[in-house]
Amino acid sequence: MISIEKKRERRGREPLDLDSGLTILILRLIKKGWETVCKDALIQGDCEEREMTEFLLQGMRSHLDSYPSSAEAEGVAGRDNITLARGTEVPPRAGHRGVSGIPDISVYFHDIRVRNNYHNPHALIECKRVSVSRAKLCQLYVVDGMDRFASGKYAADHSVGFMVGFLLQGSVPIAVERINGHVRSKLGPCEVLVPSDWQCSHSVHVSRHSRPTLSSPVVVYHTFLRVSSST
Repeated sequence: MISIEKKRERRGREPLDLDSGLTILILRLIKKGWETVCKDALIQGDCEEREMTEFLLQGMRSHLDSYPSSAEAEGVAGRDNITLARGTEVPPRAGHRGVSGIPDISVYFHDIRVRNNYHNPHALIECKRVSVSRAKLCQLYVVDGMDRFASGKYAADHSVGFMVGFLLQGSVPIAVERINGHVRSKLGPCEVLVPSDWQCSHSVHVSRHSRPTLSSPVVVYHTFLRVSSST
């Protein structure tokens, strides 16, 4: 007879489902973190993607410092409940070899770690440069970004993921249109970006991916951040 523990092991861990409050919190940290760092640094379009990501991470940490403690906030929004870190290697899924990749930013929530005994990142943020005049960047946003969530290379046991597009040139609607052209050919018409219902920013879009090889789909939230030279 197979034990309950063995059955659970075969099925795998239940997908981690961030509630709407935590999702909005991460989206706000991204938006406010970028605004914070742009006040102190002139980030130009010729900066490397890695530099922009580091600026964003530092801005998110700086904005997080302004949050009250958990005791003062009486909830998960307390600054001591959240850790923002550079991404670390994602181990391969069962049956796959090699490292799945290194997401750019990892988010940890202390109460989830304690409650679920879950020590891996609780949310992943992947960052890419985007420009309406550079088709290759829009393509890479899909094949080296979105597809990692859609295929389960990233966030295989998460139900929510996050992407950031550093907008070098052009408007958000046109950038989304160019990206969706590559989504249709690479992932399919049902997985395109659409405007999000969240009211935190007009630049937030969402895509949904069924991930047939995994037990659960994933919803990816996309935030587009303007770089100084973008128009």
